[in-house]
Amino acid sequence: MKRTFLILFAYLLSGYAALSQTPVGSVFDETRLKMRVKQLDEFVARFNCEKDVEGKSIKDKEDTAMRKRYVAGLFDRNLLVNDSIKRKFIAFAEKVVNPKAPVYLRFADSDWTAEAICRATFNGKQVQISMFLKTDRVRDDEYKWAIVSADGEMFNLTPKQQNPNIRISPVDNELGFMNMSDISSGENRRNVVHYSPQGYSPDRLTVFNTLVYNGLLKINHVQKIVYRFEQVPGYVFTVEHFERATGNVGWLISKLIEIKNEKP
Repeated sequence: MKRTFLILFAYLLSGYAALSQTPVGSVFDETRLKMRVKQLDEFVARFNCEKDVEGKSIKDKEDTAMRKRYVAGLFDRNLLVNDSIKRKFIAFAEKVVNPKAPVYLRFADSDWTAEAICRATFNGKQVQISMFLKTDRVRDDEYKWAIVSADGEMFNLTPKQQNPNIRISPVDNELGFMNMSDISSGENRRNVVHYSPQGYSPDRLTVFNTLVYNGLLKINHVQKIVYRFEQVPGYVFTVEHFERATGNVGWLISKLIEIKNEKP
């Protein structure tokens, strides 16, 4: 079975290679357009073997050989030139099309994430931040995207070095906490977490919301989106958008990671 699939896999990749060498403006331009994965919905439909490259419904969704070919076509071709990735892909594809427990992607799944890498303005300076989003059910079959975390230097409130001398003295109450203003002045404001209880861990999402609410952080535009899927047991794969003069373009799998410590 694996030998047969290796032959099909090699044939598929050679087809992509021939297509990528075809001059722009040739009769294959229409084929390029069909092969392009223009939207993430198309990626999911092809991964699930629900629709073909022309957008037509696939009747035999249980055709495992055909589904493997479709899944292979959703990989960045540059990723599959690596022999170790090829071997990993074969095992991955077997998991996806397993007749006893086939894997399908659904928008309502809780085990996939979108990372929006953005250009933003923080305190008047241009910065790059990442926002992480997951699907959130509103009611019944109604869903929305929800920001669950953020990444960027301004969201990390934990000081790089601990300083036990930065604290509110146990006798400050006798002075009416008259030194309270020191907390927000000079370098002390960068160590504000030291004034919190032991074990306190800043929540980056709360910091993000606070900065936006107070007008200190402005999102200018999204530079790039990376989707991370964890639905296939034992594997994690990312999907990114590729643009180039070949048929292997659009939303494609950019990374395939095998999870060694998968629980049975």
